[in-house]
Amino acid sequence: MARRAQELSSTTDAALGKVGAWDKSVRSHVDALSVATSDVARKSQEINEVLDERTKSVRAASNEATALLASLSERTEQTDLEEFTRQATFISERLQSLAVDISRVLETQVSEEDWRRFNKGEKGIFVRKLLGFREKAKLQQVRQTYQEDGTFRDYVTRYLEAFEKLLDEASKRDPNSMLHATFLSSDMGKVYMVLARALDRDM
Repeated sequence: MARRAQELSSTTDAALGKVGAWDKSVRSHVDALSVATSDVARKSQEINEVLDERTKSVRAASNEATALLASLSERTEQTDLEEFTRQATFISERLQSLAVDISRVLETQVSEEDWRRFNKGEKGIFVRKLLGFREKAKLQQVRQTYQEDGTFRDYVTRYLEAFEKLLDEASKRDPNSMLHATFLSSDMGKVYMVLARALDRDM
């Protein structure tokens, strides 16, 4: 019994020693895991901070790019408008000049007062004179002169082409056709319609 008790005591001591070693090993692993977890958490926090900083930088760059694009778009629209205005002014001057030539060929009554007003800057006076050719007999005169007089034909063709170019440019910048209607309702537009009607030309 004494021997058996001694053996049991030895076995128990050995078992307790193994349990103690196991416990120590487990604690060591737990400590290592805790350290590793803390390290991962710290690195994860650092990564999140870096990502947040980069996200802010990207957002700022995106906002700056958006603002730049908006500014460029605004400048482009302004440039387009300025270019259209310049073209429209140039074409209007050509139309008024051609109206003088057309009036001269048609031998409309042009008084010295008309010339005086024209030379003082009233450039549309001859355009308005041509509006008197809306009557049927005068439309026939325009048609006959167009057929017989090459110079007149050249003036009228250039007038029609210049005004149609003005309408095309207006249509590009105004999908609602408000500019188109405005130009057609102007005196120059009415002359265009008179000439087109006299020549049976589609408008």
